[in-house]
Amino acid sequence: MIDDYSIYKFSIKDYIIVILLTVIISLAVAELFYKKFIIAIFLLPLYFVISKKYRHKKLKQRTEQLGIQFKDALQSISSALEAGYSIENAIKYAVADLEMMYEGKAYIITELRRITAMITNNTPIEVAIDQFAQRAQLEDIICFSEVFQSAKRSGGDMVSIIKHTSKSISEKIEISHSIDTMITARKLEVSIMKVMPFGILVYLTVCSDGFLDPLYGSIFGTCIMTIMLLLIIGISFIADKIMDIEV
Repeated sequence: MIDDYSIYKFSIKDYIIVILLTVIISLAVAELFYKKFIIAIFLLPLYFVISKKYRHKKLKQRTEQLGIQFKDALQSISSALEAGYSIENAIKYAVADLEMMYEGKAYIITELRRITAMITNNTPIEVAIDQFAQRAQLEDIICFSEVFQSAKRSGGDMVSIIKHTSKSISEKIEISHSIDTMITARKLEVSIMKVMPFGILVYLTVCSDGFLDPLYGSIFGTCIMTIMLLLIIGISFIADKIMDIEV
């Protein structure tokens, strides 16, 4: 059970991945830019930067998955409501439907089960949904919770509200996928751009033995390589910001 979807807690596997990435990157930078493996020790604080980026990536993936699963849940609930189920029973129906779709492994299944359990314990359904929205911290779910509470108080058309919300989320997801498709080539170019300086250094080191020697072992050369490294990091940061498009 996830108490707050805006917080990603590392598993042992995550820690191992981040530590390995830190060691590999530190050793690669130390060797390619300074020809001194001892420098890798001073680069180990990169762990915190890599850890932050890795956590951000995992959070984004989980948020996207939850949004898609929530859309599927609304479609299932909407179908059950149209078939004459009450909203409470429609949620139970959605759980069974989603278990077949996701083979029982999905964040939304756990959340719907929790909502069902709360309803069984006489918690108002709008309160249960609101608690889920607060944990999810996802705009679509928060908006749905607010509209649902308003409809409950005023006796609005629940089927129409859920269908409209499901349609809006589906359109948003389609737009997001369209944008991803359009910039896929650009993302690949950015990835190549990040790796290319390291590739050039490897090529020159292997194929032109001694060509880069003036840049190693002297204060001037160390400063030049450090400036190059900082430029690569800065350009990579800017490129990531440009490619990070929110819908």
